[in-house]
Amino acid sequence: MATYVFSDIHGHVEPLRRALERINPTETDVFYCLGDMIDRGPSSLATIKTIRELPNCTVLMGNHEQLALQALDPEADIEAQFMWQINGGDATLAELKALSEEEYSELIDWLQALPLYTTVEVQGRDFVLVHAGVKSNGVPLPTAWDKASLEQYLSKQSENDLLWIREEFWQYPTDFRTSEAAYPVVICGHTPTPLLASFGAKNLNRSATTPDGLAQWVQSDGDKWGIDTGTTGGAGYGQVTVLRLDDLQEFVEPLQEGE
Repeated sequence: MATYVFSDIHGHVEPLRRALERINPTETDVFYCLGDMIDRGPSSLATIKTIRELPNCTVLMGNHEQLALQALDPEADIEAQFMWQINGGDATLAELKALSEEEYSELIDWLQALPLYTTVEVQGRDFVLVHAGVKSNGVPLPTAWDKASLEQYLSKQSENDLLWIREEFWQYPTDFRTSEAAYPVVICGHTPTPLLASFGAKNLNRSATTPDGLAQWVQSDGDKWGIDTGTTGGAGYGQVTVLRLDDLQEFVEPLQEGE
């Protein structure tokens, strides 16, 4: 059994499939997708299908899934539709129109039920998994974190922060660093790793496991890792990264032209 995490595929299913072929999942492996499966890329529905077929896969809500659900609501106003459109929703909408009514309803129900966060323990270390990040909310913090205190903390986060936060997360240490003992690490997507410094991230340690030395996941001050490796930038820039938490091996596949 191994535990894998990835995020922000944005409809670029082919590099994801290549990474999964290298992994060759078993029925006991566990996967976590941190949202933003859709929009901008050419194959949002194929991306969703590929992810849903993974063994033991937990999928979180991303801000793009939120945008889509808001725009597709029968009572949606023009602003919600425009916000989805300018964020790459047109490609996804075109694919949705090809679905049968039954297929469409099943997919919308599934998307609406996606959780905003989860936690996992791997090799004795707790990880908080979320699309964008978390925010200090001023509540008293425990001196040591356990599953109950983690859940209590996360349940008080706002949906907007969990799905959209950037500067206020990356500029500061997380609340989980209450001691020098092992503390929970936040793993998130949302902000492409090459842009983290521009959003105030400090003390960035970038792994360079590919021949070209490009940054993959990013560790900032030890308490937060970003794994959105820029699929929105397209071929020549974007990559899909699947991180195995057991040994921190990265399965990286660059986007090719037309993907």
